[in-house]
Amino acid sequence: MKRPPPKKSATWRPTPAKGPASDAPAKKPPRRKARAGWPPRSKKPRPVPLPADFRRLAAKAEQAGVAQPAVLAAHEAGHALAAALFGDTPAAVTLTAAAGGGAVFHRIAPNNPEAVRLLMVMTAAGPAAARLVDPRDPGSEQDEADLRRDARRLHGLLAHEATIEAEVAAAKTRAEKLVRQHWPVIVRVAALLLEFHATLGEIPRGRIEDYDA
Repeated sequence: MKRPPPKKSATWRPTPAKGPASDAPAKKPPRRKARAGWPPRSKKPRPVPLPADFRRLAAKAEQAGVAQPAVLAAHEAGHALAAALFGDTPAAVTLTAAAGGGAVFHRIAPNNPEAVRLLMVMTAAGPAAARLVDPRDPGSEQDEADLRRDARRLHGLLAHEATIEAEVAAAKTRAEKLVRQHWPVIVRVAALLLEFHATLGEIPRGRIEDYDA
């Protein structure tokens, strides 16, 4: 004698049959709302604040027809500071405003690998300082050529391009760190160059303290 099926209660649910998975697509979990400020936006490099005296001198030079005087002065000051930190105080630093350039006269002789690397950092310090004034500054083609030439002095003319690029990148990284660490001094030297457009030997002693970065 068959037993009657149990009565269905209000809470009763049929047990799903065991078997192959259903062909129905699985439901996707609900998407979480993005947090405010995520993903983070890329930060564009910003110029560092410059002292009022420096800005005044740069504006005066620009009115006189000098193109980007602040960038130009910071560039040469960066070269000069790096040379001085490596024990080779420049004999002179000039700012040739009319020609849109300058020069640093130093005595670092690339006669061993360490000296070559110091020379490369000194070369890269100029563009690194200029980019702190104007991040859009493209740099100097001559400095870039000098960096690659010195890298080939280290690794040979037949060195792989990746080796040269790595050596140049290491010099630029070291130069950027050095420039940021000694930025106040670079600003003071650059201000003096803007004021005198002359060599360091012609700048009166004690004037460098007049510019507070």
